[in-house]
Amino acid sequence: MQDSKALQNCEIGTFNLHNHNSAVNDQLSHKLENLPAQPGVYIYRDVLGAVLYVGKAKRLKNRVRSYFQDSRNHDGRIRIMISKINDLEIIVTDSESEALILENTLIKEYAPRYNVMYRDDKSYPYICMTAGERPRIFPTRSVIRDGSRYWGPYDNVMAMRAMLETIRKTFGLCTCACTSRSIDRTRGVPKWNSCFEDYFDDCSVHLPLDVYSDVVSKVIRLLNGRTGELVRDLREEMQLAAEAMAFEDAAKLRDGISGLERFSQKMKVVSGEPINRDVFALHIDNEDNTACGVVFRIREGKLIGSLSRIIRNIEGISDREIMQGFVEDYYTSDLSGELPDEVYLSLELEDDGPIFDYLRNQRGRKVPMTVPQIGEKAQLVRMAEQNARIQLKEHQLVRIKQEEARIPHSVQTLKADLFLPTMPRRIECFDNSNLQGTDPVASMVSFVDGQPRKSEYKRYTI
Repeated sequence: MQDSKALQNCEIGTFNLHNHNSAVNDQLSHKLENLPAQPGVYIYRDVLGAVLYVGKAKRLKNRVRSYFQDSRNHDGRIRIMISKINDLEIIVTDSESEALILENTLIKEYAPRYNVMYRDDKSYPYICMTAGERPRIFPTRSVIRDGSRYWGPYDNVMAMRAMLETIRKTFGLCTCACTSRSIDRTRGVPKWNSCFEDYFDDCSVHLPLDVYSDVVSKVIRLLNGRTGELVRDLREEMQLAAEAMAFEDAAKLRDGISGLERFSQKMKVVSGEPINRDVFALHIDNEDNTACGVVFRIREGKLIGSLSRIIRNIEGISDREIMQGFVEDYYTSDLSGELPDEVYLSLELEDDGPIFDYLRNQRGRKVPMTVPQIGEKAQLVRMAEQNARIQLKEHQLVRIKQEEARIPHSVQTLKADLFLPTMPRRIECFDNSNLQGTDPVASMVSFVDGQPRKSEYKRYTI
């Protein structure tokens, strides 16, 4: 809905940029002078039409022209990109926040080479709620943009299973797992008869539609972390049921409240204030050209989930720009869930205007974004920073192990060309030389596992 709204308020213009000689550069300068001074998104393409870069701007004219000014201090990566630009497409939007949404959508669609990429190398579990008047709720590891809503990712499967079990036992709502064999191809959702045997008694397919809708609304509140508020409302319902002498309904509500309270007690309390907060932190390794971003989702003072992202292509990009991109990528995705009351950051954003306006429009009021320095809030940020540092180190260790285990293509080719029964793990190379028939010298270099070992370099005088 957000993406379509942004696209409805757009005007598209295309200019061809052939910056290969002075004559064409004059023409390019003329076109740059006529760029609109409105907010929007710009797309750079190469000679083959592939997308090189997608960016947003408060004033397209100023931002786009800055790439082609000699006085601009571009880093090497951007200079290479500029040399490849052959085409420019602009999309004018009504506001900078709409440009933010559109930029994020296009980056995910095209995955441009020169954009900072926010990737998650792990396959985390999510809880999915399908669209429709009788939405299904089930665990999944695939996020599909088909109108479904997703909660997560959960950093461990047990936490997700505990949530699903609480939903099933408290509200009597079916939470069967979805597999490829249980998909109704005509509807794109799990079949009702895909329940496990021990779930048959709790299957909610036969609930009246109004009752089912009420249950789903309560589940949404639980998934959004509003447990305390939900328990208070259920207590009122139980009291009304008891007064109406509907003792069986009151007993079910009592059991459901007990289940919710047990589940809530297991959640980690990280704040004494019952406020909904998101905490963002970064750990950056400039030598490795990577960073890790972590966000903590705190609801009613309890940590209900966390998300980590490995960020690549950060060469020449300031720490504040990386943080801004991470925050914007998170909130314009399908995974942000219910927006918080406050946002804490480990770094200030390069330009907080677009995301500030976006959150205000979505939330209906201002969402403060601060960099706390002391107290409990700063401690939360430090905890997120520590997690980001650990996550990045783990990612780097896994990558190193994968590279060590990888067999170079040249070694595989050598095995095939020489018809060797196994991969060559050690190669010894000899070279003989002499000076006009005198002073003969020979040397040997040994390669082990595809890497030269200087310690095994030997020189022989014959």
